[in-house]
Amino acid sequence: MNQRGFSLIELLIVMLVISVLATIALASYPYMRSKSGDAAAKSDLKNAAIFQEDYYSTNQTYADQAELDAGFAGTENVAVTVVSADAGGYEMSANHAASSETWCLSSDNGAVVNC
Repeated sequence: MNQRGFSLIELLIVMLVISVLATIALASYPYMRSKSGDAAAKSDLKNAAIFQEDYYSTNQTYADQAELDAGFAGTENVAVTVVSADAGGYEMSANHAASSETWCLSSDNGAVVNC
């Protein structure tokens, strides 16, 4: 007599392997979400810097918060804030709702750094 199918032990082992993989994936999800939020905030800061330089080329001063909000469309859930802006330079910060990190960019060095 030839029986086909899986035994109960084989099914339990497959369920155990799947549950271990699911546990690993669920445990790393918040970390990955935070990292993707950080990447979006950094990207928005770099794009806002390009906007600031373009704004300066036509107005001979950098955009303040109201002008940035009117002309720059950032990523959803990312808040870009102009800390200071005048004819001499600007400083901006950004953070994503899914991350606790705040990132800063200054016209002095142009680097995105953790505030």
